[in-house]
Amino acid sequence: MLQIATGRFFDDGKVNEGEFDSILFTNFSWIKPISTVTGELRPGNSRGPISSFVLRYPVRYEQSPNDILVLPVGNQVAEQFRLIAGLWFQAIFHPDRNHVELLCRSDERHDSHDGVPSQFVDTYFRTPVRADAQSTVGFNAFLDKTVAMPRQSFRLFMSCLRVFFNALEAIDTNKDLAYSMFVYVLEGLTQGSDGFVPAWEDFPEKPRRKLDKILGDVPDSQADSIRDILSDDPHLKLMKRFMEFTTNHIEDSFFSSEAHDRTPAIPKNELQRTLYNLYDSRSGFVHALEQVQEHIRSPMGSSTSDYFHWDSEPHLTFSGLARLCRHVLLNFVQRQPSTEKEDYPEWRREIPGIVTGKLAPELWIGRAESFRPEFINHRFSGFTAHLAQKLTVSPLQIADLRPLLETIERETSQAKKSDRNVMVCFYWLCHNLVHKDYHRPRWHDRVVQYKDAIEDCSIQMMASLVVLDGNFAWSKDDCEEEFELYLRRKFKPNAIRLPASVEVAVMSEIANMWLRVGDTVRFAGWIDRAILDAAGKQPVQDYLHQCKESGNEVCKQTILGVPPRCEFPDEAWLQWL
Repeated sequence: MLQIATGRFFDDGKVNEGEFDSILFTNFSWIKPISTVTGELRPGNSRGPISSFVLRYPVRYEQSPNDILVLPVGNQVAEQFRLIAGLWFQAIFHPDRNHVELLCRSDERHDSHDGVPSQFVDTYFRTPVRADAQSTVGFNAFLDKTVAMPRQSFRLFMSCLRVFFNALEAIDTNKDLAYSMFVYVLEGLTQGSDGFVPAWEDFPEKPRRKLDKILGDVPDSQADSIRDILSDDPHLKLMKRFMEFTTNHIEDSFFSSEAHDRTPAIPKNELQRTLYNLYDSRSGFVHALEQVQEHIRSPMGSSTSDYFHWDSEPHLTFSGLARLCRHVLLNFVQRQPSTEKEDYPEWRREIPGIVTGKLAPELWIGRAESFRPEFINHRFSGFTAHLAQKLTVSPLQIADLRPLLETIERETSQAKKSDRNVMVCFYWLCHNLVHKDYHRPRWHDRVVQYKDAIEDCSIQMMASLVVLDGNFAWSKDDCEEEFELYLRRKFKPNAIRLPASVEVAVMSEIANMWLRVGDTVRFAGWIDRAILDAAGKQPVQDYLHQCKESGNEVCKQTILGVPPRCEFPDEAWLQWL
């Protein structure tokens, strides 16, 4: 929202503007107002080591025609501002005073001897963090550069910055998680950075030495091929991208002017090995919840040291890791292109508090003007969801689909076969549900023209038949195969997705087919699957369990919640199938 509020994405429409105030508590100390491109930070009252500042900032919003939103709430502007200010000044800014006091305390809360955050990181938690005129000027320039980044880079930066401060705060509660979260920050920044190809030297050293010894007896061409295959590993690629991206975003100043007060500071020649060990620690926590080195967790270490050696291997401290992340974050911003305006029409969807939802099926399933044959699966899925709700009420009342049915008649012949089959099934199901007074002229003849669409085994016909309380006319194996295929496909973007009650009804009818031939084992197996897929519907689960125990067929209408005496017209046509 901070970037949107600057107006860089607006066109020539009406722009509404308002001014907001937010109070921020901090261990940062400065006596003059700090004016920036996005607002002004004014000193407030100070009580003890924690100060208060008032952030006054403008929020701008370009109102589109028929837009009911006049001006969005600007609290996310303050949220993003406080994170950027905290990164630059190496301090904690937060709207909750108690939160700042807790993080910046000098004494432990209990006798756990885990240490307070300031014992692990020397900058962000000390009180006070004093500024000077040069740093405030630099902050204004950095904030200007930040909001001038391309939108996608800004969003990535803010996401990583939020995790960075989450990691700092987690030092107080979960040091193992905090250590890995710092690595997540660096990993997150690498998104969109490709072209890092791992070499054999990047393979873990111990297994690499063993493999080199074995491959010494293999012809060179085959040995090289084996090494290439082993190096083409997703985990190895991620590690390579992490190490090279991080290294490429570290300037010489990290080892010189920025390292004057570090005891000890990490030398450049040990950086690669340190990053390797850092990534390895992160992987150990993510995959096996392994704790970090005890030396890292101990408050006895120095909060001004970058790293230490253990068993000849270099490891970053929390202080060194925080310094590294900050350096990379700052350089990430500085290396981005800057623009005053950007064509980014998606900005409206990113206004805080706006949630995109789906319309109820009855509001769109009958709209003929928006129908396209290639999206019939979506329309059929919406129709079955609509039916799953309406079938529980008698008499049955469904959305008016007559304009859509007329459109389907015109489009059927031009559609590709897979779409045509679903269109014919949709057309056939609608006519079997509504009263004959609402039938399209000669609708029987139109279905007969494409009768393969309703005679072949398909998930859409299986769903239609259970809705109409009909039995499957196909073989048991074909029905099982088609349903399993449906389960594999249903999460694809344009696939048919049935409501849970219809899925359970389909499984129940497959179970019935096995019971009719006396196979009680297969019957019980499908009933068990149906019970587990009817999660949260205890009456349905109890009914299925009763059918299994008694060996009785499952009534599909009971599964769907259809009231007694809810009759469907045109039963003769259903029997024809």
